[in-house]
Amino acid sequence: MRKSARRSLTTTIGVVAVVAGSAVTSGVAAAAPEGAPTVAVSSTSGACEFSGTFCAWDEADFEGTRFTARAWNAGAGACVDLVEHGWGDRIRSAVNTNGQQAVLFEGTDCTGAQLPVLGGSSVSSVEFPANSVLVY
Repeated sequence: MRKSARRSLTTTIGVVAVVAGSAVTSGVAAAAPEGAPTVAVSSTSGACEFSGTFCAWDEADFEGTRFTARAWNAGAGACVDLVEHGWGDRIRSAVNTNGQQAVLFEGTDCTGAQLPVLGGSSVSSVEFPANSVLVY
């Protein structure tokens, strides 16, 4: 899918998940509200080549399947329900290429116990039951 076509699809439905290179929608039928996150899943290990993005892996040391998320409106931020995207309690390592911190939460609605991932930092071993993440 060309980059311009992907951008158009993402704008229309709000959230796009990419699994093993093919785009699928997450079931969102209407236009996304202001600040809705962009979410993608791929099998890329060890790299978070996107700027302003939160990347997480389901294995320690940035290995395994990668999950990425960023807010459409970086100033407002967005809460991503990891359970809804099949990532509840799966994050085992993370990189935050955004200048603002991302925060992992135990609850699915960005509530409960927290684990911050500072902007421009990485965590090679996450032992925290993350079920949502606040991204900017």
